Amino acid sequence: MKYIKVLGQDVLLGGVVSTPEMEAEGWFMYDKELPKYNSSTKLIWDSELEEIIVNMPYEINKKLELLKVDYSKSNLKDISYMNTTFQADEYSQNLIVSVLSSGSVPDNFFWLDKENNPIAITFEELQGLSYAILERNQFNFIKYQELKTQASTATSVKELDDVIW
Repeated sequence: MKYIKVLGQDVLLGGVVSTPEMEAEGWFMYDKELPKYNSSTKLIWDSELEEIIVNMPYEINKKLELLKVDYSKSNLKDISYMNTTFQADEYSQNLIVSVLSSGSVPDNFFWLDKENNPIAITFEELQGLSYAILERNQFNFIKYQELKTQASTATSVKELDDVIW
């Protein structure tokens, strides 16, 4: 018998014997005759540390959630435009859409940069700011889709760890 630590979540395996105290900390005893890959439970032993098994679907879902958070954050970061940096959080992006829907801006119109300094801006320049945000968000979307595919098809912890925003 060997002791293993299950990563991610509790997993039931045939032949596993453990005490409640060990299970509370994620440790289990297993019979070495258990297969390296069990297709019914999708458990995979790490090639370098035979003692550790990983529930890959659970780990993949965790990685996908992290990628989703990183994607959302990257779409709301400040953006450089017109030799300054503008706020591009959700409120700012929605406000730009609202102002652009009017079709024009009044004389002496300004937009606040990330430090809340007023920056004179024309309607066309505001369209340019909106386009810069759109272009950045499209780049992020493509990157997000590629990383989701990499994470979803990972077959090892190493492959999954290599998927980085």
